[in-house]
This record gives sequence, structure tokens and C-alpha cells, in this order.
Amino acid sequence: MDQSEVDRLWFESESIPGVKFKLNDSATITAGLHKGKSVSIIALISLKPMPTYLVELGEEPCGDLRIPEANLAPQQ
Repeated sequence: MDQSEVDRLWFESESIPGVKFKLNDSATITAGLHKGKSVSIIALISLKPMPTYLVELGEEPCGDLRIPEANLAPQQ
């Protein structure tokens, strides 16, 4: 799958093989300095070596973070 196809699927909120989250999904950080914080997925930065996302913190202090998929859990 080339990058243009990945981008199309991402912005149409379609499933991408090997990627757990979609644009605007809510998640919780499971490790590191921001463990337990709620975030919104705002971009898929890379697919390899593992999917990595740009996320927006949902609480103070606000800001954007790069978080690998292994450190995120879906919110229920």
C-alpha cells in the first residue's frame, strides 16, 4: 500500500491494515510521563517500525505528543 492510499484511508476513517486507531479516536496513554491521560488521535505519523500517532491531550497542560501505538489503549 503506497502513502497516498494510506492517507486516503486515514482521512476517510477507513481501516488501515496493522493500524489500531482512526482519526479522532479517543485513547488513553498507557506508559510514560503522561500515563493515564486521555487523548484524541489527530494524525498518523508513521507505520514503521510500529504505528505512531500525533495525539492531543484532553486535559491541562494541553499540547500535542507523538505516541507509539503500543503505549495507547482505546477508550471504552
